[in-house]
Amino acid sequence: MDEFLLFKKITTKKMIRNISREMRRYCVLCLLLCAGITGYAQSAQDTSAVSASVVSKTDNAVADHTVAAPGIATGETPDGNTGADGHTTDTAGNSGGTASGTSANVPLDFHVKVSAFKIISQYYGLPLSVRFGWFYRKEDFSVFPNAGFSFSVADTPVLDTSVGLALQKKSFFWSGYAVYDIVPFAMHKKAADQAVYGITSFGFSFPRIKVTMPLVAGRLRKNEIIGDEWSTVTAPTVVTQVSAGLQLDFFLTDLGFFKSTGTAAFYYHWIPKAAFHYYTVSAAIPASFHLYYVDIAFMYSLFHTSTVQYGKAAPFRRYAIGQTQSGMTGRSTFKTQALFKDMHLFSAEFRWYPARITAQTNGFFLSLFADVGFGITERRKGSLFYEAGGGLGYNLYDSVPLTFQAGFNQKMQPVFYLSVVSRLSHRL
Repeated sequence: MDEFLLFKKITTKKMIRNISREMRRYCVLCLLLCAGITGYAQSAQDTSAVSASVVSKTDNAVADHTVAAPGIATGETPDGNTGADGHTTDTAGNSGGTASGTSANVPLDFHVKVSAFKIISQYYGLPLSVRFGWFYRKEDFSVFPNAGFSFSVADTPVLDTSVGLALQKKSFFWSGYAVYDIVPFAMHKKAADQAVYGITSFGFSFPRIKVTMPLVAGRLRKNEIIGDEWSTVTAPTVVTQVSAGLQLDFFLTDLGFFKSTGTAAFYYHWIPKAAFHYYTVSAAIPASFHLYYVDIAFMYSLFHTSTVQYGKAAPFRRYAIGQTQSGMTGRSTFKTQALFKDMHLFSAEFRWYPARITAQTNGFFLSLFADVGFGITERRKGSLFYEAGGGLGYNLYDSVPLTFQAGFNQKMQPVFYLSVVSRLSHRL
């Protein structure tokens, strides 16, 4: 009995020692864990501070400071369309801010320098363009000497080639180009009948608005009016013309499923030899709803032009000015159309992606379109016009579909549209 009690006492003491030892180990582990959590929190705080510092520096010295000259980094062409930035930047900086207590205020080595051959394409809207050259950037200054081609459709298809230079410093940009029209083909004609002109523009880019001030001077194509001012007979010619203007591209809202932007432009034109002056005003506000199976887009656009007469002396020559229905809607009939001084157009387009019912990423779509507008000619004659039809395409990117459309207008003439973008695309 005594031996049993002794054994029980010894066993109890060992158990107490084991429990005490395990409790000490548990306390040590708890202390280490608490220290680790505290160090991790401090490290996260320091790292967050450093990250904020890097983002701040990036926003001030890097973000959106690529070449924004017309036709270059943002894809803007001499006519002012804008597309997507294709440049990349090389950055470097310290990571700093660890659990050892490194301060987030330590100066960072952050430099931006790019020197590479670039090909910049603008496919978000007409005119389409591609430019290639050597792009150099250091910090917030960039230079891009380049050459390229541009395609546009106003009254007739035009293909031109150009060479020039683009500069940007922070939010300010400037560019200058020498342009030669290849199509319509005129190389077999004398120099006076060939379209050669210069384009220079400068402006400012801000987060929600872009301001561009272009200047165009040189030999440009015009249609001279034969007869009195009410005559509809014209003859193509090439004249010396100077044009200057102001263009605004602005961002209205983006809610994810809904986006709206706008553009407005004013240009003043002068043909010195004929003492002929006129101006043009245009604006467009597209809005689009993006759902998974469908896209729905709307746009209101307007155009106005008028001659300007100084004094009582009439111009020596008059030239046809205005916009055609095809020029406004973007769809061609391949037929001669009347020119309108004032135009208002409401457009709608519906795109359906049937394959997305079973395939998650298929971009094939079917489309329906409708345009209704009103135009006033030089003789103050009003005309109602409309176009409707359907088409198909493939969505290469979220907002860059390849589109072919066919339909009819108010005269039951066929109209066609072929482009790498929808006509109702956004510029910003």
